Formats: sequence, C-alpha cells, structure tokens
Amino acid sequence: MMVSIGSASRSYCFMAVMLLSPLSHFPAVFASTSANDPPSSHDVSTHRRAIIGGTIAPRGKFPYVASLVSASGAHQCGGSLIANDIVLSAAHCYSAFRKVELGRYNIDDEDEEFESYSVREKVRHPLYGSNSGSESFDLMLIKLDGVSSLPSVRLNDDAGAPNVDGASLVVAGWGDIDPRAYVQELADELREVEVKYVPNDECAEAYGSNLITDDMMCAADIDEDSCQGDSGGPLIVHAYGDDDPSNDVQVGVVSWGTGCADPNYPGVYARVGEEYDWIVQNLCALSDYPPDYINCTYYDYATVRIQFDQYPTDIGMKLEDNLDDTVLFDRPTSSYGNSLALQTIYERIPIYSKERGDQTYRFTIEDSYGDGLCCSQGDGSYELH
Repeated sequence: MMVSIGSASRSYCFMAVMLLSPLSHFPAVFASTSANDPPSSHDVSTHRRAIIGGTIAPRGKFPYVASLVSASGAHQCGGSLIANDIVLSAAHCYSAFRKVELGRYNIDDEDEEFESYSVREKVRHPLYGSNSGSESFDLMLIKLDGVSSLPSVRLNDDAGAPNVDGASLVVAGWGDIDPRAYVQELADELREVEVKYVPNDECAEAYGSNLITDDMMCAADIDEDSCQGDSGGPLIVHAYGDDDPSNDVQVGVVSWGTGCADPNYPGVYARVGEEYDWIVQNLCALSDYPPDYINCTYYDYATVRIQFDQYPTDIGMKLEDNLDDTVLFDRPTSSYGNSLALQTIYERIPIYSKERGDQTYRFTIEDSYGDGLCCSQGDGSYELH
C-alpha cells in the first residue's frame, strides 16, 4: 500500500507494509538483572550500576535523576528527566524495569514523597549493539504515562565536547558502593562522584580501538567511578558552587566498563552530543512537553493513529529511506506497554529535517503474533497521515 503525504512546499511518499509473524502469545516478562549479570550479548563489558568513592549528594541537587524500578520496586537502573514526560537512560536497561520514579532521594525510605510513573513507551537507539563486542549506541528514551513537575536537565548538543583531558564531570545515582565483584552494597541515598574526562584514544588503549567508538566517551579517577546500579544515569558537567540544577548539562549516559574504579579501565558512557540529533528527533516525536531550548518545529512528521487490540506489545513499526534502506525510525515489538491495550494513540514519526526536500520512505508495521491489528482481539487498526 502506498500512502502519499503532501504540503504546499513538498510531498512525501510512503510504502506501507504489514508484517505478520507466527509466534505465540505469552505474558510480557520484565527480567530483573543482578549486579553481577554480564551483558546479554556483549561479554567484554560489565553494565554499570553504582557510585564508587563518592559522597552523599545534598537533597535537591539533582532533581532530574530518575530511578528505574522492577515490578517489586527494586532499583535497577538510573535515568534522567530530559522533558517533563521523557526520561533518557541506557538501552541495555530496556527489559530491567517496570516503572520510573522521580524525586527520589532515599530509595529505602517508604515514607518519602516522590513521583511514580508507568511506562507508556520505550525507544531504543536502532543501532544499539551494532558494534559487535561493545555497548554501542547505548541510549533509550522512555515516555512516561504522566507529566512530571520536576525540572529536566539540559542536553549537550556538541558532538566534540567534552574534549579536555582531565576535565571534571559528575555522575549521580544509586547502586553498589563496594568495588569488589563478590560484594554488593547498594546505596540508600542518592550519591555523586567526580570523575575526569579520558580522551577516546587513551580509553581505546585500555579496551581496544574496536570497542571504543565515536558514540562513546570515557571518564575515570583514582578510586572513584560509576558501577553496578548506575547504568542509564547521567554524566554531567556541573558548576561547583552553583546550586541551580538548571545550569547542569548532561554529556553522557552511564553504560559499561571492566570492573569498578579499576585504574586500568575507565568507565565508558554513551556520548550525548554525538547522538543529539537522534535524541532530539525522537524526543520531539514522543513528548507533549518538549523543553524550550529544543526547536521541535525544525522537523517534519508523519502521524500514525494506532488503535491497539488487547496485545500492544505485539506491535512494532519502522520507517526507512526507500533509496538506501537507512532506518530513520524504529519501534520494535514490545516497545508499547500493556497499559495501552484497547487504547488509541497518535505516534509522530520524525522525517528528515526540512532542509532535505522531497523524499521517498518505506513504512512497515508488524504484528509479531501474526493475527494483525484486527477483529477477535479488540478490533485494532492503524492509519498513516
């Protein structure tokens, strides 16, 4: 099916394809990961889940830091609020959590007041894990089922920054505060640690040039590091002596590394500036409340109206350039939560910036079970505009 979208200045042509795969229905499983679990597909790395050698952060210093929790309420990964309804985290945390908590300080304090949100949608970077052996493009956006009242953190838009060897950076989060692999001691209160920027070429000497890519950055300090429990949390440029969190800039996302505070192996982070365009395109497509500094009118969008049946986790979709098969937008199956069963949503799909002119795209929507958006399971449907 071909779908054309026109405007006064340009037109877009879409080829829509429905894929049906004969798989069985099973309840969605959100697996928790332990501090000692290795990456599911990248044995060289260890996912990061803690603060080593840091200090307890003053209450309110990092109001945008999120805790991604399991169905039982256990902290699994960190994250950062980048719009009032969007959290940025690591792609490898995709299956480890059920809810997002904001405004937390002591995660063991049952009387603490905080915001808790179900997950409306999760979007992993389409190139996540594409570099065999490492956590490349380790980024994920989470659409909250609600709107936070807390301030968001500003994102770094410079792919080349930071670039000064030894520049001070800050990691904030909860997690293992004991660097020994056989001991797990999780932090109760939010902690922070200062680390120093390590240039990629120096970091590659430790890990190998094939594992440290442009979408990554590294940081380390003597006896200080992120570790098990901090995965997905923010790496920040923070002006010491300035208590205004609105001046903080997030430059990285806690990703992976060998050991914790190991002097031979820096911590590795997803570099926000390198993938700023992907983050912003998808933030603009997902968020109803983008921050003022991001110009979402720069992008064109197609809109898909989806009426889900009883199994929204079965549905996935993809937008590709019809000329070179470049994936521009990807929502694999399981991106949509069970809370969307029988509901209607409008998904905005970012198209190339308006400078590109006329383009031709291929849109594919998939039902992993094979029965389609139809009939006996809730009369689902979709429309592309």
